[in-house]
Amino acid sequence: MARRTVRQFEGKGFGLFHDREERPNITDFRLHSHSDLYEIILYLEGECVYNVDGNLYKTNPHDFIFSKPFELHMVELNPQVCYDRVILYINKNFFREHNCGKYLKILENRVPGIGNRIMAGMTDGALEECMRRIEKYSKAGEYDIAEHCVVEFLYLMNEVTEHEGDVYTKNERIRNIIIYINEHLTDELNLDLIADKFYISKNHMCSMFKKCTGHTINSFINYKRVLYARELCAKGQSLMQASVNSGFNSYSSFYRAYQKYIGTAPREDKS
Repeated sequence: MARRTVRQFEGKGFGLFHDREERPNITDFRLHSHSDLYEIILYLEGECVYNVDGNLYKTNPHDFIFSKPFELHMVELNPQVCYDRVILYINKNFFREHNCGKYLKILENRVPGIGNRIMAGMTDGALEECMRRIEKYSKAGEYDIAEHCVVEFLYLMNEVTEHEGDVYTKNERIRNIIIYINEHLTDELNLDLIADKFYISKNHMCSMFKKCTGHTINSFINYKRVLYARELCAKGQSLMQASVNSGFNSYSSFYRAYQKYIGTAPREDKS
């Protein structure tokens, strides 16, 4: 569940990059999340399915896919086909600094994994045209102008009254298990309990979950809890409080999980 390096423009609360890979390396695209960034992707070319918290979005050129902090996501793609996209990262602080918190609505007022796509044509091209202007001004080093365009882009996103489109899952029962985990993350969760809840054998459940998500149920739960603990820390809780309130039964288990999924000791990175 490694995370790719994300860069922001110096002194700015956003970053934008146009990435085109003729033969993408699928090992670069793992399940990940960001603790303080909103990620918005303009998909241009490729054979891709975006996985956001267990929901799968079959994408078409000029679709937008977006995720919020701590929302798990990854792209499943054909490595033999060019993958072309424009990625806009917006820091959480951007909304406060630019007095545009009202534009968080489309990004935040969602159940994880639901409503993550704006399909091509829903904004008559206005959203993509605005993204292109952000790219143009950023390339020219005119970051102040690009910054204003980011606010306009957020406004246009929130003008979309319908989004998401055709969402599917490889297995509806696994999707329901993910929803259950999300809703009971801080409660006691174990394989026997979940299997009994969904009237399925534990071995079959584990096999299906691994096949559909690429991860074991326990690793998924622990990663989600680590992300939630980071969110609680960002809101002012101590590491000990956050470890308990995110569902870990001991600080040592939290510490090990944090190091495994984040790559640093928690006292070294409380964000």
